[in-house]
Amino acid sequence: GGLDLGKLEGLVYHSSNKEDPYITAGDTISADEREDNLIKPTDNLILVGFTDEELSTIEIYVYEEDVSNAYVHHDILVSAVPLCLEPIGHNPLNSSSTGNLVAVGTMKPEIEIWDIDVVDSIEPAFILGGSPEDQLILSGTL
Repeated sequence: GGLDLGKLEGLVYHSSNKEDPYITAGDTISADEREDNLIKPTDNLILVGFTDEELSTIEIYVYEEDVSNAYVHHDILVSAVPLCLEPIGHNPLNSSSTGNLVAVGTMKPEIEIWDIDVVDSIEPAFILGGSPEDQLILSGTL
């Protein structure tokens, strides 16, 4: 059987949530929250490996030097206790583009490379190591 287009007859698509009459919650993000999520060119990023019992994370702090303020911008859940972190300021898959990546070393034989520009990421951008036949495993895209 083919696709029954009769079932799609009442389907309505809106180009934005503002046009959809069924979405009435509106924008729940305050101006202060929107400001906190914006990383300015003058901000400094500080990466911290953190472990609490069975949970290991990389916390990304923003330090605003002009007002002497630091706060956790977001964190990344990692698979093992982070032993070392190495920031990578370029995209290793495209040498002409920049990026905000961090290599995370643990007791595991792999090195996880995370894109710290992605909030609520659930997996690394890619993983280095493992078995000899797959030295570079791409688990995502940059």
